[in-house]
Amino acid sequence: MKDTDYAPRAAFMDTFLTGQNLTGAEIGCDVGAHAEAILKYCDIKQLYLVDLWLKEYYRGYCEGRLHSAGFKNNVLLFQSSSEQASIFINAPFDFIYIDISHEYETVKTSLEDWWPKLIKNGLLGYRNYSEANMELKRAVDEFVLKHNIKTQVSTYHNEIVLFK
Repeated sequence: MKDTDYAPRAAFMDTFLTGQNLTGAEIGCDVGAHAEAILKYCDIKQLYLVDLWLKEYYRGYCEGRLHSAGFKNNVLLFQSSSEQASIFINAPFDFIYIDISHEYETVKTSLEDWWPKLIKNGLLGYRNYSEANMELKRAVDEFVLKHNIKTQVSTYHNEIVLFK
């Protein structure tokens, strides 16, 4: 479990990543705590990391942490917005994990932008899904209803997993 942003953690979605040589994306990765855990505990061939990294040293910490942990060849870092990255990253993804702004329009846009990039039976995880984040929850709920998506929610982790 997550104790701090400087210690690896396992997210709820990670428990569903049972395949081999997976390709995924983490949108909003901060200093790379979740990225490190996912690379350590799951069989990840390539992990695309997207973040604005408004504090440049956060990107440096993220990159340094992952390279020193032996994952230099498994990660590609993109310093951009979710919306911009979704335009130029066209890999087919086994999973996508989103942990960015909680505003309704941002959540709605990120779901619409990234969902088509998932392979059949792929997973999309969204962090901070709870009554405390009503805009985020409303956007996710509307998207799930619109596309008739099967989901699973972890109230302990405040995450929702969408199954394609």
